[in-house]
Amino acid sequence: MYICHRDTYWKFISDNKSPYGLVAKLEEGLWLLDVSANLYGVLPGRYRVQWGLSLSNNSCASGVQFRVAAFSRDEIPEWHNEAMNSIEYTPKTVRHFLHHINSSHKEDIDPSSPSSYKAMTFIFQLPQVLVVDKDKPTLFVQMRDHGTYRSGLTVLFVKLVPAGEEEEDDEVDDDEVDLVFS
Repeated sequence: MYICHRDTYWKFISDNKSPYGLVAKLEEGLWLLDVSANLYGVLPGRYRVQWGLSLSNNSCASGVQFRVAAFSRDEIPEWHNEAMNSIEYTPKTVRHFLHHINSSHKEDIDPSSPSSYKAMTFIFQLPQVLVVDKDKPTLFVQMRDHGTYRSGLTVLFVKLVPAGEEEEDDEVDDDEVDLVFS
């Protein structure tokens, strides 16, 4: 996992909430949020992209862009806006973000009250199904926002989970205009 300003603002700590035993915790607030990872050797198929996150406030629950792009073995995995086999999603509001999380405490969160988060841990799933072709087995995944003050975030993991053959993209509200398919 690659994190911009890692040594200054982030701390890596042991935590059993992550399947890897280590999490990245945003210790101080920052204006440049950029967390990414490369996943190599992904088998062809249909996948959902999931981020394991913990928030202690709602500053990272809207306006953060989540992206994933597929590349061939010969390409250097980085973001290209014209890349095919890519998806991106930016929750416009806290309500949109909450619509795409998996948590038994989802109903307890008041989108307008930062104190209702209390470091809840949950899985945020991009609403689109990603199709990985055999010619593009490398994925670049990223969550980012350059320009808004962010704090209270812990990244537990990013992973792919198989999507069923008949599984379709999740429904999104009409006002979630930053949903992009390439």
